[in-house]
Amino acid sequence: MALGNSQAYQVKYVTTGSEKSLVGLNSSLSCKNSGGVFSKQYGIHLVKNNLIDLLTTKKGDRVMLPQYGTNIHLAVFEPLDEFLKRDIQNEILTAIATYEPRVNVLSLRVQETETSDDYSLVLADEKAGLSLSTESKITVSLTVALKDDILATENISLAF
Repeated sequence: MALGNSQAYQVKYVTTGSEKSLVGLNSSLSCKNSGGVFSKQYGIHLVKNNLIDLLTTKKGDRVMLPQYGTNIHLAVFEPLDEFLKRDIQNEILTAIATYEPRVNVLSLRVQETETSDDYSLVLADEKAGLSLSTESKITVSLTVALKDDILATENISLAF
């Protein structure tokens, strides 16, 4: 096999209509993994972890795949208007269509949420009524289904 043989690096998905046909490794480094760090995963749970990895990876961070990921992290400190929401949605849909062809996106919602930390130092200006104890986050809520099995759905919520 020659080093420049592009067929050696092609990924082909074989669909058989059953959820067990999607087999892969769990790459989540959580201590909640029942089978260990690199245990096997099947079906929609594998696809969910792949989508979380795809959406939380910054473009340019993946070696040999500079377009893998999204640039959602760049929008965190921008005012979240309808144009930015639409840009984030397009970024997500393009990334999923390119790198995760096994799913259909059933719903996608981008919104701004404010969280407050009860243990943080509150700096308040009494005259202006400003409080710095809350911070804004962009929350992405996504519902996906496998193309082979529309009943296999998963909800994903991410905060940036």
